[in-house]
Amino acid sequence: MSDPEPARGSGPAVLELGEQIGAAVIYTKGVHDGAELEIKPHASEWNGQHTAIRRRRGNRDGREVYAALFFGLQAGSYDVRLRGNTSMPALAIDVVGGEVTEEHLTA
Repeated sequence: MSDPEPARGSGPAVLELGEQIGAAVIYTKGVHDGAELEIKPHASEWNGQHTAIRRRRGNRDGREVYAALFFGLQAGSYDVRLRGNTSMPALAIDVVGGEVTEEHLTA
């Protein structure tokens, strides 16, 4: 029996990073698989930028992880939350140009 086809967007990612452009990987609990996270620049309104949480194989040890990937982000401070969830506090992250920020959403 073969493994099922990966969900769209759950395979390897190639990121273009630059002096002022970074990315963010937000790890979550498995219960959030298929849900969406949204992101916004800190101190601005939620604007609908979102991406799905997917099950992935970790690069370092091959274990299963659940994560959302935001790419092409201008360097700066951002807030992240489960999409539409106004009751949970947002996770504050800092994106650095030329790097991939990794954070954990514990909700």
